[in-house]
Amino acid sequence: MSLTIEGIHHAYGARAVLEDIDLKVQPGEVVCLLGPSGCGKTTLLRLVAGLEELQKGRIFIGEEMIADPRRQMLPEQRGTGFLFQDFALFPHLTVLENTMFGLSTVRDKMERRRQALNALESVGMKESAPVYPHELSGGQQQRVALARALAPKPRIILLDEPFSSLDARLRVQIRDQTLHVLKSSGVATVMVTHDPEEAMFMGDRIALMHEGRIVQSGSPTELYAFPVSAFAATFFSDVNRLEGVVREGSIRTIFGPVPAGNFEEGRRVLVMFRPEAVSLTPEPSDRTEKSVPAEIETTRLLLGSTLVHLSLTSPDPEVLDAHGHARAPGLLERSEGDDIFVSLDHSKTFVFEK
Repeated sequence: MSLTIEGIHHAYGARAVLEDIDLKVQPGEVVCLLGPSGCGKTTLLRLVAGLEELQKGRIFIGEEMIADPRRQMLPEQRGTGFLFQDFALFPHLTVLENTMFGLSTVRDKMERRRQALNALESVGMKESAPVYPHELSGGQQQRVALARALAPKPRIILLDEPFSSLDARLRVQIRDQTLHVLKSSGVATVMVTHDPEEAMFMGDRIALMHEGRIVQSGSPTELYAFPVSAFAATFFSDVNRLEGVVREGSIRTIFGPVPAGNFEEGRRVLVMFRPEAVSLTPEPSDRTEKSVPAEIETTRLLLGSTLVHLSLTSPDPEVLDAHGHARAPGLLERSEGDDIFVSLDHSKTFVFEK
């Protein structure tokens, strides 16, 4: 079944938290609602689940309208599975009993047990059926909560920050397992997260939200490589910023002229680019892009790369010197104070109105 959201507006008193939200999720697709705290992600999820009363707009599962301002289908009638941020497992029930709890509409107890065990097996937790939640690790609890959500064979799965309580190393492992389970289920899935890396890993599509609106929607590649605004560009990673004025279709920068796109003559703009768009060489580069002399201020070793802080010297007396960040693969064998040459891949620059 698909999920369709049309024209959603929602407010708490005089404060609007969602405005003009349209979204469609296809069967088997994982769509991540991504954005900073307070942008309306969880409110939208709760409206789909029926935990908030819809004020304006319509929500469909398949061809069936489950909510509009005049008619709100009860949460238990919508056929949605909800995985809460804190997992919400009952401490006095075993893993099997917790999973069976989501099958209350199945009258035959043996059938409930069979379906619950199948769901636990799908997440690799069948052997833990007789134990209690407090005997499990955080990752195991998350998988049990997922099994409980999947056991009734829901039409839609909703996940609210499902990995936020896990430590970083376990989070990578569990989200990989969760993605495999969700994709094999073929159910349309909506997941809320504030972590861009998580959204890029889990989502077939990302709906980036800001101040109650979806500001950009598309594949992870589209949002990362082709952001439509400075907000969208900065949300996914650190960026370098240069200011300039459009002259004859380009912006004069420390790296030479950068194409200005559709900005008109004389407009003051912001040029942004990610650290990985910057290349470092010990000698001037023979690439098309201009090499700029720089001094290494400091380096920071990250997982798989080195972040380099640079003091850039402009070869153009009318362009100011600048500070910039570059990301070099692996370990960079350079020290603070070393001289280096820097070039920018102009195809990876973003130009926005200042």
